[in-house]
Amino acid sequence: MTLDDLLITTGAVSFVGLVLALAEVSSRAGLIGPESSRMTVHAVVGVAAASLPFMFKDLTPFYPAAVLAMVVTSLDAHRGRLRSLHGVSRQTKGTPTFAAAFILAGVLCWTTRPDLTYAFTASLAVLAISDPLAALVGQAGNGWTNMAAPKTTRGSIAFFVSAVVVVAVVLVVTQAAIELSLSYMVLVILLTALCATAAEYVSEGGWDNPAIVLAVCATLTLTVSAVVDPVIVLVGIVLPAAFAYGTYRMKLLDARGSLVAGLLGTTIILSHDWRWLLPGLVFFVTSSALSRVGRDRKRDAERRQQKGHVRDVSQVLANGGIAWVLLLGSAFAGLDFLFWGYAGAFAAATADTWGTEIGTLSRSEPVNIRTLRRAPAGTSGAVTTLGTVGAVGGAAVIAVLAAPFVGGSGLAGLVPTAIFVAAGVVGSTVDTVLGATLQALYLDDAGGLTERPEGNQLVRGFSWLTNDRVNLAATGSGAFVAILGYGVFV
Repeated sequence: MTLDDLLITTGAVSFVGLVLALAEVSSRAGLIGPESSRMTVHAVVGVAAASLPFMFKDLTPFYPAAVLAMVVTSLDAHRGRLRSLHGVSRQTKGTPTFAAAFILAGVLCWTTRPDLTYAFTASLAVLAISDPLAALVGQAGNGWTNMAAPKTTRGSIAFFVSAVVVVAVVLVVTQAAIELSLSYMVLVILLTALCATAAEYVSEGGWDNPAIVLAVCATLTLTVSAVVDPVIVLVGIVLPAAFAYGTYRMKLLDARGSLVAGLLGTTIILSHDWRWLLPGLVFFVTSSALSRVGRDRKRDAERRQQKGHVRDVSQVLANGGIAWVLLLGSAFAGLDFLFWGYAGAFAAATADTWGTEIGTLSRSEPVNIRTLRRAPAGTSGAVTTLGTVGAVGGAAVIAVLAAPFVGGSGLAGLVPTAIFVAAGVVGSTVDTVLGATLQALYLDDAGGLTERPEGNQLVRGFSWLTNDRVNLAATGSGAFVAILGYGVFV
């Protein structure tokens, strides 16, 4: 780090410290409430951060200041000594994740891609202006006692409207849209605001900060830096919205889960590479269909599982989050081989889900792989022959669909097909092993074992290792095996 960089870092730390000090003094003096002080700090620091591309050519000196802010506020989030930030009654990671969102925007849309500084500015400006405004409007007339409640419709409308204005102003001021037609720019602005609003709505506990930034950065990167057909942008608005509405009405996903699935669909459509669509779509359609087969026979098993057949946002991210990250990595960095990991992640998710749904229909009781004893259907870590065949079949379906996109057809497709099948089987096995050993298991009032923690006693595993996190580990394993297979055999 040069002397100039050190001076800039010192100046950034001093600026944030001054803003925080003024907010702290005002909060302790009773001049401003904790919610207002939090929003003020975030808004002032966020607007300043969004303005950096107009004053500096390099973001490197600001990363140490952001890391310091993230560490300090993370430590204080548990102690609550900074009343201006953590004097609220609810638990939130909003302040440290705000610093993390700055780093995320900087890495994606400045340091790695200097041509995307307009996206950096837009994402932080939306975070600094639209997010606090949504909270103000959403809670207008209700005071601040209800801030832990679900997001309100009027708050989301305020977020969307302000995001439209903010993104439009940024695109004009930075001249990023100077070569775009007016109709195309309007579509881009509307889509960016919709994605950011959906990301804010589905996130809680402070995680809306990086979610908003990622939504804005990804949407603008996919539509402005690489202009696509306006019809594709329109489809990216209409089709995911219809999908989200349909899955919610059909009770396949809850409200937040359907929105997240819609956002993933938008990302796939805007990538303008249809091979990314097939693995995720096949996983979702087949898994949803299988969950409805033999519902009466599965009711007893569902009581032992943490969640029912209506998937929530955590389940969507657990099964599709790794694949989504790889898709975004390909979009931002142009790493085409990440499709292997993407298909491998969905092969694992499909294998695991097929194995569970089909295995639950088996007439023979499953065997726990740790104890080698019979266990009730639906028990984590227990397998049946039918379920194992189903898992291999699920992995094979994704493998057959994905292989032609990377290895051709016929004999040329045998290697990638085998790699994807292996990825699915390994991912499903990881899920089973963790489910039998480390996943949290509870004893309910009736003396039965269940994954549901509410009011039950933990008898095995770690409380933090939920079924969703086990699924995340499974899909991550599948992605790793597929990418490793690409590196070794292709």
